[in-house]
Amino acid sequence: MKARTELTIFFAASSLALGACGSPPEPAGGTHQETAALEEEEREESRAGSVQAWEAGPQTGAGADAGIKAGTGESETAGGEPSSEPASEPETEKLLTVDRILELSGREDLTWEDFQDYPSEDIGSGLHILKYDIDDDFCLLVGGGVMDQEPMYIRAVSARDQEDYIDIRNPVQEVRAFFQEHRHAEEYVGIRGHVKEVGEDQVLISSDTDDFPGVFWVEGAKSLTAEGELKGGTPVFVLMEDTGTQAHDGLELFRAKQIMALSESVEGKADILLTSPPSLSLTDVLSSKYQSFEIQPRDYSWSTMEGGEAVTVVACGAAPLEFPEITDRLKIPPYNGVDQVCYALSTAAAPDKLVVCRWDKDDAGEEDRALECMITYYCPVFTIDLEKDKVYELTAEWKEDNLEEDGYAGRAGYVLVTE
Repeated sequence: MKARTELTIFFAASSLALGACGSPPEPAGGTHQETAALEEEEREESRAGSVQAWEAGPQTGAGADAGIKAGTGESETAGGEPSSEPASEPETEKLLTVDRILELSGREDLTWEDFQDYPSEDIGSGLHILKYDIDDDFCLLVGGGVMDQEPMYIRAVSARDQEDYIDIRNPVQEVRAFFQEHRHAEEYVGIRGHVKEVGEDQVLISSDTDDFPGVFWVEGAKSLTAEGELKGGTPVFVLMEDTGTQAHDGLELFRAKQIMALSESVEGKADILLTSPPSLSLTDVLSSKYQSFEIQPRDYSWSTMEGGEAVTVVACGAAPLEFPEITDRLKIPPYNGVDQVCYALSTAAAPDKLVVCRWDKDDAGEEDRALECMITYYCPVFTIDLEKDKVYELTAEWKEDNLEEDGYAGRAGYVLVTE
């Protein structure tokens, strides 16, 4: 433990007894002016002595080997030379990560010491069982009787079911598959609605989307918008996730990922007859080149009206993770400090519903890999965020209820790989 230097500064002060009327009595043989001059001389001597004490520093006790130079705050060594070492700051404990576990996987010589740099909690009773938090989906349990011997087990455990685990000393391919299969997918919904009430840290939203009706509270919405932008009656688009809890009044509580105030006008559908599902166009909104990336439908079911009757054409395509070598590939620009790049999404006629699913690119060519994220837009959407090294499936739907009015309806799936 570092010795703590305590500096005590003594200030000498002279005081004169006050008379009954609050005025200092004149000393014998002197005037008020002479008395004031003497007081000022005493104060100057006092200040000089105090400065000398400050510069000298303490001479005894724990602080004798260290001092502080007056007026600079610069630390000194016992010999009086300035120290070149900066003041130390406490290090933030870093959690164990899935990537680190994959680096250690497959090794049969793992010991307790391989995890000593990460914070843990001993939850054992009789045995040592060290629990290492990883994220919301996983933790690591290292268990054994004696900590100077190899652990009995080193398990990656599902946070949702502790009976579902794998010992990370198994081959790395098996451990990777465990993480992929048990990763809980992020799920978001995007709707249009309007603000009913603005609370202290939550906003009450009423959905204007028939496929996702209701009234619910959304937390975090105010922090994503300018102050005063959200008020009663404001039409909005909100992208949110279900917290699985209820607000104070029993209504469902969601957490905002994105929210935007909309104009009062609502975009109408394009007056066009689509005889087949349209292509999708993606444009990087940050790029000055404004080049579009076209994606053709991989599979679809498409209906049109002919002679007053519906005619449907079906095309079957491969699953999103199959045959990655024939999938459209999009190069994501390496913008500094940006994990996701916003792309404008356009097509001949905006779909009524869009589902965006995302997998890790390393899963391409494999079957039944768990989703990383799924976003369901219950309204036309015109921008989406994309990350590099991912596989995306975009499933667009044009409602069957609008077949007679629009002359077309159906569903189409689009797949791309980002690099």
